[in-house]
Formats: sequence, C-alpha cells, structure tokens
Amino acid sequence: MSQQVKVLVELTIAGNKISEVRAMLPPIIEKVKHGEPGTGSYQWYINEEEARCYILEEFDDAGAWLVHLAHMEELLPALFAIAPLTRWEVFGHIPGEVKEKIQPLGVVLHEPLAGFKR
Repeated sequence: MSQQVKVLVELTIAGNKISEVRAMLPPIIEKVKHGEPGTGSYQWYINEEEARCYILEEFDDAGAWLVHLAHMEELLPALFAIAPLTRWEVFGHIPGEVKEKIQPLGVVLHEPLAGFKR
C-alpha cells in the first residue's frame, strides 16, 4: 500500500468571522505551496452557511505531514482563535514515533486496510 497520508480538518468559524478567515488564507496557502514539496494537495472548502471550513490535505508520507505541521505551528493560534479545530482525522500509516508526537493533539488516526491508488 501507499505511504501517502490524507488529512481531513474541520474548523468551526466563530460568529461572523468568515471574512477574517478568508483574509488569512493566501499567506497560509502560499507557505504550503512553495515550502512543502511533500504536500501533494491542500484544499479548503466552506459549507453553505459559512460556519464550517474543511481542509483536505494529501502528503507523500508521514514525514511530509510533520513538515507541514511544523510550518503551520506559528500560523495556527491566530486561525484557531476565530475558527477552532473541531475535527481532525488522518488516514494512512503513521509510524510509532510520529504517533507519539501527535497524540496530545487529539488527532483521530485511521490505518490503511485495503485498496489501491493509481
């Protein structure tokens, strides 16, 4: 099976803070796009009520995901202040040493079972 890691993040936007969230996105996306070669896909979505954001991420492997987390560390407190994290699920094989680092973050892990990727 692939070593690829996929991530689903849900943020709940406080009050009418969607314009603030939108304003924060360009520098975040540029940082990921140009500073993380192991990030294959990084996409943000919003529900119709503009109350929840969903981020779908794909990484080459668990190491690339850790690079992403390190890059985001300084940007996340301001984002989470107006759009707190309400769901964080990771799909893929996560080595033991990585699990130890992310355990305090409340991440729900899903190990691969079967399938293929073209």
